[in-house]
Amino acid sequence: MATIYPSLLSLDFLNIQKELEKIDAYAHGYQLDVMDNHFVPNLTYGPDIVNAVSRFTYKKIWVHLMVDNADSLLDRFFMQPESIITFHIESKTKISETIKHIEAKKWLASIAINPKTPLEEIFPFFACDPSGPCHVC
Repeated sequence: MATIYPSLLSLDFLNIQKELEKIDAYAHGYQLDVMDNHFVPNLTYGPDIVNAVSRFTYKKIWVHLMVDNADSLLDRFFMQPESIITFHIESKTKISETIKHIEAKKWLASIAINPKTPLEEIFPFFACDPSGPCHVC
């Protein structure tokens, strides 16, 4: 079964609740891209908008942090348990500490990499059991 997390990048932020009501029956959760105009050349929204969306739904939120310092934002998010935080391995953060910080909030940690980054850079942060799925260390 497919899991659907619509991106809210084009959301009408003056009518968050009404916008979510339009798609809520079809969505398993909502995806938000947080960009800081440093890590990437775009600027979107921050924790206040993510938290507003979280207030209007019981569903999971999937936040993709395209920011220089993911750790600086984590304590400002208020989301459902099992929500997802994706951060970039290229960000200015200590990867293992960021993963622990995310998991302490009962969220799922996810690592993204830029196209030019070798995939092998994320390998140290995963452990795989040949008889089961991989998990974050």
